[in-house]
Amino acid sequence: MIVTVTLNPALDKTLTINQLKLGESNCIMSYRYDPGGKGLNVSRIVNELGRDTVALGFLGGDIGLHIRSALDRMGLKHDFVEIPNNTRTNISLLDVAKPPATEFNDPGPQITEEELLELEARLLKYLKNADLVVFAGSIPPGLPTDTYQRLIHLVEQRGKLTVLDASGAAMIQGIKETPYFIKPNRYEASKLLGRELSTKEEVIQAGKDLLNDGIKVVGISMGKEGTILVTDSEVWQAYPVDVPVKSGVGAGDSLVAGICIGIVEKLSWPEALKLGTAAASASCMQEGTQLGKKNDIIPLIEKVRVERLA
Repeated sequence: MIVTVTLNPALDKTLTINQLKLGESNCIMSYRYDPGGKGLNVSRIVNELGRDTVALGFLGGDIGLHIRSALDRMGLKHDFVEIPNNTRTNISLLDVAKPPATEFNDPGPQITEEELLELEARLLKYLKNADLVVFAGSIPPGLPTDTYQRLIHLVEQRGKLTVLDASGAAMIQGIKETPYFIKPNRYEASKLLGRELSTKEEVIQAGKDLLNDGIKVVGISMGKEGTILVTDSEVWQAYPVDVPVKSGVGAGDSLVAGICIGIVEKLSWPEALKLGTAAASASCMQEGTQLGKKNDIIPLIEKVRVERLA
């Protein structure tokens, strides 16, 4: 089972308009709501592909109830800690005349130490049947930047694999506990190492340097250029499928989901990368904050090109 932890989930609201007029009234052509947050997105893809997953984190207020109901309709198992404050809402404004979308992200509700302790208790409950635990996304107000480090330690002490997909101080602190697999994008990796990563060779070296911190696998996503995955003995690059791109939201989370399935099912790295890249490409085909569908993901797997790099 793949357990995901989303400390700062959101209700993602996508508004579609035509030709934004600043300072004036604009008509909304369409809108939709989707459960959001990086870890929750990973669970959504894992669930879509028919694998066992449970989503943990914090939810509160009417927005939290809305997200719970949406997850129930998806058939996605979840066990979120109830908090008194409303879960955040993120807004994605898509101007069809001038894509891509503009995003407005709420920092999220305050979380207390007592609420974090309750989350830890629930996480421990699921560890017995867990193959891997994914920690992903931002850390909400009220929690220290070393929260992921603390949670990763809790899990790895019990012999379970961990995955971290975060940015900024949350990632810097989190990798001190050496999770098994991390997935920064190129910008995040450059911030971690304090240098620009302009070429493929520089990205590969960045992956190798991050392995030196005790991390076993590093995947660095590069948008249209694909993903470079580095282990202690192999370097692979996967190239995204040429699909009609409607939105890039959730593509990185879909990539992580596919690779995590590959890890759990002991696929080769090329096979895991193919699955993750197919899931990411399928999510790019969806509008707004929707994620890839199984019927799109499966046919794309064999269209993904993966090559081993020297």
